[in-house]
Amino acid sequence: MRRLKRPYYLLTIIVLPLLVLLQNPQITEPIQNLTYSILKPAFVISEAVTDALQGTAFQVARFWKSFQDQSFLEARLTALEAKSLRFDEMRRENIRLKKLLDFKRELKEKTISARVIGWDPSPWRRIVILDKGSNQGMKKNMAAVVPEGLLGRVIDVSPETSHVLLLVDPDARVSALADESRAHGMIEGNGSPHLEMTYLDLDSEVAVDEIAISSGVGGIFPKGIRIGKITALKRDSDGLHLRASVKSFVNFNKIEELLCIESLMGK
Repeated sequence: MRRLKRPYYLLTIIVLPLLVLLQNPQITEPIQNLTYSILKPAFVISEAVTDALQGTAFQVARFWKSFQDQSFLEARLTALEAKSLRFDEMRRENIRLKKLLDFKRELKEKTISARVIGWDPSPWRRIVILDKGSNQGMKKNMAAVVPEGLLGRVIDVSPETSHVLLLVDPDARVSALADESRAHGMIEGNGSPHLEMTYLDLDSEVAVDEIAISSGVGGIFPKGIRIGKITALKRDSDGLHLRASVKSFVNFNKIEELLCIESLMGK
């Protein structure tokens, strides 16, 4: 039992004098200075590590917030771009519809406005499908027009849709005349943007740059609807007539809205 108590006696003998000595300012101050000198590098390193960790945490938080903000801003930008495209499309449509309405007011005949909703799938045919049918007053052989000029005619009507044969179709025909020389001929489609005006008399005095218009003969197409400009003339293969190349005023690949005019035959 005595052996077990000796270490405590020794500890008391050592610690108590130290405690007494530390109460003396003359001794405590040098010891504190020595301790601070020894521990100063540790304090400096600890402070640097703490600053570095705090800085890293701040940068990580800032990066994460920037990442979240970027995702939000990208989504917002995409939404704004889509909205802008819708507004642009509405603006273009309003311009087209206003132009079509102004053209409609110039026409004396009864008209029905329609929108193109499809194309005939046959690669050798040029036929568009409209969103109006017999329930909306559409009839076969109505002339289809746009402000730029003549498009073609209605060839088929169902209760809710109609089909229009465009002038560029190889089966399309319309009686026409040149606006200056008054030369009569027949406009024919050939599948290309350039139409052909056939059966022109050799002595008709027709000239390049004249405007081809519908003649009104046949009762389907009203007289005076613009078709295109004559760009070239040559003698036909039979040698008895002239043949003119006519560039249509209409871009048949960009038809979206049109007017259908009731023909004399449909009345």
